[in-house]
Amino acid sequence: MISAVICVRDGARWLTEAIASVLRHEGPPLEVLIIDDGSRDETPAILRGLSDQRVRVLINETPLGPFASANRGLEAARGAFIARLDADDRCAPGRFSRQLAEFERRPSLSLLGTGCTRIDANGATLGVQRVPRGAELFLRAALEPPFVHSSVMWRASAGLRYAPELSIGGDFELWSRALCSLEADNLDEPLVDYREWQGSLSARRRDAQTAMHDASSWRFVSTRWPQLAARLPEHRALRRWAAGEQSAPDSFIAELLAASGGSRSTLEAPLGTFGQPRIAQR
Repeated sequence: MISAVICVRDGARWLTEAIASVLRHEGPPLEVLIIDDGSRDETPAILRGLSDQRVRVLINETPLGPFASANRGLEAARGAFIARLDADDRCAPGRFSRQLAEFERRPSLSLLGTGCTRIDANGATLGVQRVPRGAELFLRAALEPPFVHSSVMWRASAGLRYAPELSIGGDFELWSRALCSLEADNLDEPLVDYREWQGSLSARRRDAQTAMHDASSWRFVSTRWPQLAARLPEHRALRRWAAGEQSAPDSFIAELLAASGGSRSTLEAPLGTFGQPRIAQR
C-alpha cells in the first residue's frame, strides 16, 4: 500500500531515528526504500544492521545526487502511495494512516502534505509550522514550496518524478509541474518533525535554493495562470517584496489574488516559514 522513500548521504547522525519513526507505522502494508548515495560515514553500517523485512536498501556506488537517488527509489517502489521523508527528519505517530484516510475521503486528491513540528539538532521542539490549504496552497506556490517535503505523500499513479540533474530545489521544481494539473492539499496536523540545523542542504546552499525557487515559482504562475505569463518582472518584484526587499507590486498582486482565489495574508507571510518566524539556528 505505502512505499516510504528515504535518501541519505553521510546521514548516520539521525538515520536510525528517521527509519524507526517510519517502521512504527501500524496499518496498511508498508515498504521502506532507503537509497544510500555513496555515504562514507557510518551510514552503510547502519543499513547493514537492519533486519526488518519491510526495508529494502539500494546503494549508489557512485553518488547520483539527492533527486536522481529519489527517482531510483520511485522506480523501485511497489506501493500505491509514495511517502517521502528526509533522513534527518521524523514521522509523527499515525502520519501515514491519517494521510491515507484523507486520500480515501477525497478520491480526486493526488498529492498531500502536512504541517510539521520544527526541532533542533538535539530533537528539542522549536515550534509548530502552519501550512497553506486549498486555494491558499496554490497561491503560496507563486512564492515558494507550499509543502514540507518530508510530509508529502502522493498516489503512485500520478507518476511524479524529480528532475534528476538538480542538486538543490528539486522538490519545488516537481511541485511547480505537479500543481499545474493535479489536485493537492495539506493537512493542518503537524505529522512530521522537521529538523533545523546548520549542516542541512538548504542551510548550506541558501543562495542556490533561492535562485531555483525564483525559476520554479515563475514556471508555476505562468503555466497555471496564462493570463499572467507576460508579467515576469512583476513576479520577480513580488518575490523581492515577500522577502522584505522592496515595495509591493499591488496591481500584480490584485490579479494574482483574483486568479487564485487566495488572500493577501498568504502572500504577506514571511518566506520559508508559512507564517511562522524563521527559527534561529542553534
